[in-house]
Amino acid sequence: MTDLILATFDWVPEMPRGYVARGTARPTFVKGRADQLAHFSVVD
Repeated sequence: MTDLILATFDWVPEMPRGYVARGTARPTFVKGRADQLAHFSVVD
């Protein structure tokens, strides 16, 4: 996932944070993430 890039490679000072912000703002990302989290919330 796009947000994992930032969490995993946060030690890279030139990490393009705009890239992550644009990626996580896309409607398909928002829907996919919501669907994935909904799947796991059923188990809890």
